Amino acid sequence: MLIRILAISLFAALGLGVQAQPTLVVGEKAPKLAIGEWVKGEPVEELEGRVHVVEFWATWCPPCVKSIPHLSELQAEHSEKVAIIGVSVDRQTELVAPFVEDKGTQMDYRVGIDDAGKMSESWMQAAGQNGIPCAFIVQPDGVIAWIGNPLDPRFDTTLSAVIAGRYDIKEAAAAAQHAAEGERRRAELLIKAEPLKQQIMELWGQEDYDAALRVADEIVALDPEVFVNVVQWKFEQMLGSLNRSEEATAYAKRLLEKEYAESPVQLQYLASMLAGVSEPESDLTEIARAMAARAVKLSEAAQAAGDELEAPLWRAYETLAFIDASRGEWKTAAEAQGKAVEALGEDDEPYRQGLIENLEYYQIMAEMN
Repeated sequence: MLIRILAISLFAALGLGVQAQPTLVVGEKAPKLAIGEWVKGEPVEELEGRVHVVEFWATWCPPCVKSIPHLSELQAEHSEKVAIIGVSVDRQTELVAPFVEDKGTQMDYRVGIDDAGKMSESWMQAAGQNGIPCAFIVQPDGVIAWIGNPLDPRFDTTLSAVIAGRYDIKEAAAAAQHAAEGERRRAELLIKAEPLKQQIMELWGQEDYDAALRVADEIVALDPEVFVNVVQWKFEQMLGSLNRSEEATAYAKRLLEKEYAESPVQLQYLASMLAGVSEPESDLTEIARAMAARAVKLSEAAQAAGDELEAPLWRAYETLAFIDASRGEWKTAAEAQGKAVEALGEDDEPYRQGLIENLEYYQIMAEMN
């Protein structure tokens, strides 16, 4: 049983395989439409002349259904400048047509049915998108400006910028290219790590745990940023099946001082993970707090220098507040949580209410103690 649990967690840490890299990215020309049947609205032949939103959805998809009213609102608001097209991946007219008719004005934009899966292949698969709803914002020149979930706040901000003609497609394309290169490199690293992963499995089966953990270190050394999940796996083994809390504490200290000393994203991630599995008064939690504090410091310095943050500053503050609260240090927890709320940006509004509720709780506890 122990070996099976190890196998599952290690596969999760390293990934279950290397996926094909996207060939359709931001900055590329949108593929042609391939609609087998138009269920609602005037047919569209070409994706040029005005802004288009091509959104893939299905009748059986709850998030897709949730996005429908919002897309209808956007279509009504920008009726002269935007054409929204809902492309159903359901290819049965008898399912799609009654659904759309029942929605009436709640689904008030063009709806078509994918022609034998052609668009799913040339759009979704080509862009490496595996989930729906998925929207593609297409500029009037037919170039893709954004790809993602229409429920993502960035969808609205990007659409507004494209409509206003102030969207920097060159910058967006460069960012997309950079991300694609990062994914390619990650795929190469996953391939390189595969034999090491198999070696760990064999060593664990032989109960040579020390050797297995050393091989895990070899994987992390390939790229600490990419393989931070392997670090988490190693902690799970040391704190769980191997019961090596002192070794785990020493390992955490090393990560703080060496591998992740300049990585606020990973420090915040590890701090949050360690705080959830260690006792509040332990040395390990103390190191977790030091990780969160350093993540705050590094993020603040980057922000002051005008650099783009890899992860929002508020997450580091929130983690710091959580750790202090777990240790009963309510005043400092409230202070850190307050800074987390202050650090929220426009794209972070969905998190505001939850952060404020935690802040109010910490403040109440601080007054009581």
